[in-house]
Amino acid sequence: MTHEPVRAAAVGQRLRNARLAAGLTQEEVAVAIGVARRSVYEWESGLRVPSHALPALAKLYDASVTLLLYGVEPASVELRTLHSLVERLALDVSETRTALLQLAEQTEALFAEVRRLLELNDG
Repeated sequence: MTHEPVRAAAVGQRLRNARLAAGLTQEEVAVAIGVARRSVYEWESGLRVPSHALPALAKLYDASVTLLLYGVEPASVELRTLHSLVERLALDVSETRTALLQLAEQTEALFAEVRRLLELNDG
């Protein structure tokens, strides 16, 4: 899967949101993963991307590294693609059903006409 380049400001905002959602302070995060509080501040401010600390942050925040970096879970992109395919398939099935019903009606009308013509020939 390819991703747009990592933007430090966007990553920083996601890191801050994840930390707040976890109910942690920058100091608590720093202690938990063994870095200076200044590092946490720089990451959240978009000054640096915490490449080496991302796995520890993801674990601490109960999030995936992909979510922290790109703002989406890997499966969510795949699920959107799958959902789109299912919607197209459902539309195709609906259109095919409509076409089959029309064909059945035309066939029934054709057989009725053939029966009528056969009755005329017999009569």
